[in-house]
Amino acid sequence: MRTSPLAEPAPVTYQRPECATPPPWRQLAAEVPGLPDDTLERLVRLSAPQPWATATAPVRLTEAWEKLPRLHVLCSFPVAEVRARVGVVPAFRHMATEGGAYRELPGRHWPMFDRSGELAAILHDMA
Repeated sequence: MRTSPLAEPAPVTYQRPECATPPPWRQLAAEVPGLPDDTLERLVRLSAPQPWATATAPVRLTEAWEKLPRLHVLCSFPVAEVRARVGVVPAFRHMATEGGAYRELPGRHWPMFDRSGELAAILHDMA
């Protein structure tokens, strides 16, 4: 079958591994040194659980999203680690595509709590 050069590429399906339910906020917060108790209480009170299917259901992607500009704020690992894992971890492969910008903000996965001013400045600069 012949296809037009303008035809949409075939979607790619990624099957995520089966996961248990996510740990509770208090358990995750134990990993963040210096997180004020009132911040944790506010998080617990105001947050809604992530629909866990977003972490366990298959995802069908076309290549259209890869044309969008992206900013990766790297908190848990440096840019060098992204580049080192490109051939192994599918998410890292997508992070290493052309058009992606990187800003390193070393720390934990929650910069909005322990480095909120620096995170806001990065997002403001990129907006």
